[in-house]
Amino acid sequence: MLLNNKIIYQTYKKEIFNIPGLEILEFNEEYKTSYLGILVKLTNEWPFTLDFTIGALSAENILSRTYHYPASYQQHTQCSDYSEKLPITEKLSKQFIMMPSGYMLMPKDIRVIAEFLDFLWVNSDEILARVGGFSRES
Repeated sequence: MLLNNKIIYQTYKKEIFNIPGLEILEFNEEYKTSYLGILVKLTNEWPFTLDFTIGALSAENILSRTYHYPASYQQHTQCSDYSEKLPITEKLSKQFIMMPSGYMLMPKDIRVIAEFLDFLWVNSDEILARVGGFSRES
């Protein structure tokens, strides 16, 4: 399983590399890792919001999740009463997607995911014109 996870991670790195606005958060391979928890960062160049991107992936049956969004301190619990604003935390919480990973995936699956993300990038102007309000600028 570990070898497959590493292959999946390396495939993400290769396939996401050329898509503008997306970056893989790399593992420090000097340390032991399971190569799970693959994070993609939405840079300022990516035209869509985190919510729209995850919704689009979900619509294509690509199970991705937000990574600590909303920020932990913004989540309402019975014992939380934190009223301070943490703007850097809030910004970071809107930038990362936890991508599908694990033993059930094959490199071809990652290529399909990357092709879809590239499709979103290439067609972003038309998509935003149709759906509106999901631009990171709005």
